[in-house]
Amino acid sequence: MKPVLALASVITKRYMRDKTALFFTFLFPLVFLIVFGFIFKGGSGANFDVAVFDYSNTELSKSFLDTAKKTGVLTIKDIATEDLAKQKISRSEIDAYLVIPDTFGKLDANGQPSGTILLRYSAGNEQTGQALNAFLGAVVSGVNNQISPYTPPLTIT
Repeated sequence: MKPVLALASVITKRYMRDKTALFFTFLFPLVFLIVFGFIFKGGSGANFDVAVFDYSNTELSKSFLDTAKKTGVLTIKDIATEDLAKQKISRSEIDAYLVIPDTFGKLDANGQPSGTILLRYSAGNEQTGQALNAFLGAVVSGVNNQISPYTPPLTIT
């Protein structure tokens, strides 16, 4: 172990004496952060262009869409058909599209509304799909909490 520590000490000392290496390790990234921070400080964060096909047209689907629109994260594009939406995704004109099936919002055996929203996105744009999935999951959780409020057993403060 002693030779490894000695070698690590020598490499660290040599690195600390190299002013060019220190500049590109610490100062250069800091300058980039400051410059691009000032350039993009007015950015509104994530924004996704999506098309929505609401075949359900129930109060629950309208509530879901209203909640999603209020966040400002989704920009809903008016597209006539799912085939056209698929073409627009392949050309990167929209990020994804949502399909709310006609069974969405129907009452289950317990008398609670239920349903599944389908999120379709390009396999080549996996990060956007994951971000949209997480965002829509949060919106669904909010709507679920409005329908049937509960206090989770574990929380973080």
